[in-house]
Amino acid sequence: MVSETSHDLESSDLPVVQYLDQRITFDLLATLEDGFSHFTTIETQSSGSASTESSGQAGIGVSNVFAFLGVDLSGKRAKGTTETQGGVTTATLVHTPSSLFARLRSELSSRNLVHPISKSDDLAQIKEGYFVEFEATLHRIQILELLDAFAVIVPLADVVGANTDGIEVNQGKTRRTNKKQANPILAQIDSMRKAITAAGSLDLVAKVGGMNFVLTAGDGYFIDPTMNGVLDGTFRVFGKATRVVTDEMESVNLLRRSPFGKFPQIVQQLSSVVGEFEFEGGVPDTKISGPTLQAIPIAIFA
Repeated sequence: MVSETSHDLESSDLPVVQYLDQRITFDLLATLEDGFSHFTTIETQSSGSASTESSGQAGIGVSNVFAFLGVDLSGKRAKGTTETQGGVTTATLVHTPSSLFARLRSELSSRNLVHPISKSDDLAQIKEGYFVEFEATLHRIQILELLDAFAVIVPLADVVGANTDGIEVNQGKTRRTNKKQANPILAQIDSMRKAITAAGSLDLVAKVGGMNFVLTAGDGYFIDPTMNGVLDGTFRVFGKATRVVTDEMESVNLLRRSPFGKFPQIVQQLSSVVGEFEFEGGVPDTKISGPTLQAIPIAIFA
């Protein structure tokens, strides 16, 4: 696959990728081009030169990201000439995952298949299955942030209680805490978190203008496994719409993929725990109201 170059590049055409679903990228490119070669061989003629030859084997990507597809992206590189009057130098060009995504994005844009979104009016033009791109700030869903905070705060509260004979005073209110109370709470927190994230994917909330979009991302495709790389700053999201909600009375349930989506009373029990520990912000909303978009992200990049 020989890429075309252009002098009209924009900064977004050279993505610094923080999240990339390599499988989708690879499949879409193969579909667009009826299969494609990931190797490009270039031969150049030379004459009247002499040097020493050396060669080496070079791999690509972190942990060879295409290995699960059975594709060998390693390339042998060699340099040198012989003391003859002519020769042929062969070089192999190999695409990286980011360059494959850049190629995919360029191909889809050239066919007018990418729909930009920047305001709520743009949602009226979007249908399920459309490729979309938008600029956003990203956040984990609040209930996960709450559960992670509890996992740290509850043991600390137990320590404070132990240092004050089991009694903690906070803003004039007295609350008793001990190990017997903390352990069941920690077990519930751990159980809830595992249930929400057990599917190998997680929801991110993307703030686009005055809207909140829901991105269902695979947790194995982040460059930084902690996801901290996409939680600080503004990024571009390229993906495919799976649901468009234009009615303000409709919403996306953030717990829809977990058992808790069918049992709202469990979230109500969490509310009582939040009230006991006076967590700032209270119980987070588990739904995103319209207008909103639900999408599968293919890439998150700067």
